[in-house]
Amino acid sequence: MDSWNTLSFAKKSLIVVGTLALLLFATSGRGNSPVATHTSAPESTSVASAATPAPVRTSAPTATPRLTPTPDQRWIPGLTNLDVTGNLEASPRNMTCQRVAEFDTPTGRRTGWTCKSTISGIIALRVDSVSASEVQVERVLAAVTIAGPSTTQVDAAAASFLGFVATLPYQGADPVAARQWVEANAASTTTQIPRATFGGAAFSTGKTLIGGSPFYSLEMRALGFPGTR
Repeated sequence: MDSWNTLSFAKKSLIVVGTLALLLFATSGRGNSPVATHTSAPESTSVASAATPAPVRTSAPTATPRLTPTPDQRWIPGLTNLDVTGNLEASPRNMTCQRVAEFDTPTGRRTGWTCKSTISGIIALRVDSVSASEVQVERVLAAVTIAGPSTTQVDAAAASFLGFVATLPYQGADPVAARQWVEANAASTTTQIPRATFGGAAFSTGKTLIGGSPFYSLEMRALGFPGTR
């Protein structure tokens, strides 16, 4: 079988288009949006923590805002590692998650989880949580790498996956607005990375080209993380 590098442009294009169709189907809103998987939050009956929520694209934001007493802004409020890994592994993207060993960062000793999936050897999905403990998540980093040229279809597929990650549940989250903003900006290649704040988390997203292939990224970080403001 020909390696990817020796395939003709036409064959590459057909493979990429078919693979993107699968990814778009998986991220098109037919599946449920992430739901809160921990049970300690006081808002256990809210939209974000319901056992069987409606998809983000069709459900309206909850009318009752989450109320929290002055949260510790070093962490994304209410978000746990289980929220991240549980929702990604339960999604139709065949993602598997592994805990990573502790490592040093400018903000202290951290650990976390890495979730990965590869589709047809062409599209690589990765999500990392960076945390001080299982219930103290500092950042969530998501990336989509494509082994092929940047196209409108590629942009749409990557934006759809990153938009799904943006709906991870945390206190004060606005999953509808966050998803719409990420999907609208994930393919941005401006020199200034688009940034926005939704509740207790700051978001940044964009696209870069590496060797002619697109790399899409999303960062969700706590408001108290250095450089956020």
